[in-house]
Amino acid sequence: MSFVTLDVDNSAHEYKAMIDSGTMIAVAKASLVPESCREYVGKTRLQGAFGECVDADLVILKVRLKPDTFNCTNAINTEPTTQLTLISKFNVKSSNV
Repeated sequence: MSFVTLDVDNSAHEYKAMIDSGTMIAVAKASLVPESCREYVGKTRLQGAFGECVDADLVILKVRLKPDTFNCTNAINTEPTTQLTLISKFNVKSSNV
C-alpha cells in the first residue's frame, strides 16, 4: 500500500490518502471533509467486492499533492479536481472508521 498527503482547497487540514490503482472512484468518510470544500454533483450507490450497497454523496474536491509527497513538480503545480464519493459509515469489520 502507498500513501500520499493531500491539500484540499478551503481546508486548513492535510489529508492522508491511500493509492489504490484498482479503484473506479475515490471514497472518503464524509465527516472528514468540511462542507466548504464540497461541490455537490449528486447521489450514488457503492458496491464493493463484499458487503451491502452503500448510499453516498457524489462531490468534487480540488486537491493537490503535498510538495514532499513526490519528486514531481508538474503534479504539485497543477490544480486538479477529483470526483469522489462521501459516505457516512464504512462497513469494515476490522476497523473503527
